[in-house]
Amino acid sequence: MSAPDTVNINNIVVVRVTNEDAIAQELKALGYENIHCTNGTYSYNADRIVPTMLAGFQYIQDKVAAHGDAFLIAVNSDVSMNAIMDQKQASQAERDAQEDQYQRALKVAMPLSDQFPDRPIVVVFYDKTTPNDLYNTLAAEALNLETLHKWGYGSDPKAPKIEGAENFNRVLAYPLPNDVKPVCYGITGHADQADIIQVVKLSEVEGPHGRAYISAQGKVLFPVASFLQQHAEPAAATAMPAPGAPRVG
Repeated sequence: MSAPDTVNINNIVVVRVTNEDAIAQELKALGYENIHCTNGTYSYNADRIVPTMLAGFQYIQDKVAAHGDAFLIAVNSDVSMNAIMDQKQASQAERDAQEDQYQRALKVAMPLSDQFPDRPIVVVFYDKTTPNDLYNTLAAEALNLETLHKWGYGSDPKAPKIEGAENFNRVLAYPLPNDVKPVCYGITGHADQADIIQVVKLSEVEGPHGRAYISAQGKVLFPVASFLQQHAEPAAATAMPAPGAPRVG
């Protein structure tokens, strides 16, 4: 018997197929009204990438997301990561240190599930080095791609462009709160996207909790579930009760 095309972990849906058309059909079958997306390799350690992932989607949650909307994380598959390593001329040690696609995906999906237990968290994988074909296909299938957000891309004239931005109703560029660069920063092209991108500096923008979303040190400043406290400033860490759903992993 073949493995199912989707796997559910609490409120996380992992779409296992990497063909763009098959992914689109799986998402249509799931029936989400709106989809709020981000994408990346997620190959840095959790201390670097979980706070930005939480802050990016918390802003979406506060400003635009309606009940029932899905948060989607598009992840470079193992096939894609091998191609990126080739482009970067990575050493064998760098290649050996790479986690597999499911480890990289769940590293960010599990904290999102903890923070947003009542919202669908969807993981998809793409085999190309960029998600352009994936986003083009989802848009062509009339899926409502409501928002796309990226950290470190499109945030100033020197920053690389946000791939696939033309397919979304709203595109948000978040400047990183520190000097860490995304894995693909040096191999992504540039383009003037000022007419389709809104730059939002989450280290300065105040949320409904009365503070900015993330500190200069890369710690979140809004209430989080107690088991996410390592990613938050202490004052913010325990302000939100843990969700009732059991946590897996």
